Amino acid sequence: MTVGYGQLGHMRWNLQDSFGQVFVSSLEAQPIVDESLVETIGQLVEGGQYARHMAGPTHEGPRAVAGSISFEPLPDQLGLFLRAVTGASSDATFVDSAIAHKFRPLHNSDYLELSAMPPMTIVMHRDVGSADAYADMNLTQITFEMANSELLKASAQFVGGVRQNIAAVAPVFPAGIPWIWDQGSLSIGGVGITEFRSLTWVQNNNIEPAYTITASKTPSHFRRGGLVEVNVTGTLLADTVVHSHLFSIFQAQTEAQLMINFDAVSSPGSFLMDLPQARITEYTWNITGPTQIEIGITLVGKFDTTSTYMCEYTLTNCRVGYP
Repeated sequence: MTVGYGQLGHMRWNLQDSFGQVFVSSLEAQPIVDESLVETIGQLVEGGQYARHMAGPTHEGPRAVAGSISFEPLPDQLGLFLRAVTGASSDATFVDSAIAHKFRPLHNSDYLELSAMPPMTIVMHRDVGSADAYADMNLTQITFEMANSELLKASAQFVGGVRQNIAAVAPVFPAGIPWIWDQGSLSIGGVGITEFRSLTWVQNNNIEPAYTITASKTPSHFRRGGLVEVNVTGTLLADTVVHSHLFSIFQAQTEAQLMINFDAVSSPGSFLMDLPQARITEYTWNITGPTQIEIGITLVGKFDTTSTYMCEYTLTNCRVGYP
């Protein structure tokens, strides 16, 4: 009997050439912490009465794939996730001996008629038998978690519709060093703030599968079920100067630019997250005991009509581009 180990499993993935086809060439290996991708098969139970106390016959219903992937971002590999969550190819410019890739979410179009976001193929080998290939995967939500004394963490939530078995291929993992908390810095309204203890950034694309009356049990396309949202929550120490600055922005209910930057362990390899118009919607500070008082804050990204984007990611590395 052979039992698989998570530590021996691996993930490879890339952008598909077209919607509806599994992409198995030029897949990139991605180190992951854990994953929850699963194929579901709906159950259609007949409602007719058959002179018995038991349910009627059951038939196969709609198929779908969904789940999340947790990982520690690496300077080169992160760009593929940013490509998938924004839907836009990077605007690459040379900066000294490195390349800065800028990603902004599509704000008035879909990536394809049948796929709101770029369709991705994710191949997951779970150390047993063949690998599972999930196609037409749309990245609907990405989360970045920053906490003191820890590595930068991320998770990506996907929805998709096609799964098939393919032969497992040995991965070639990329080189790179993840970002650490002491490489991070941030500013709100042009003022640098060093008192944050934790911060969570979430971009939600609100993508959902849609089915049509056709000869297929998998989704015919993936559409937007809501607006693109970027929310940032965090806790910070209630320093007098910082409190005065942030509380005044909250009370005035004006937007201020939020910028979060992670520098490289070894140059190049920086990562900048930018909300040009962030609105503080929640601001709490209370006495919860004898320890230092902390502030809880929530910022919501708003579309900036001047720069024509709501959020922007800038990833600097030595990679030429992303598909």
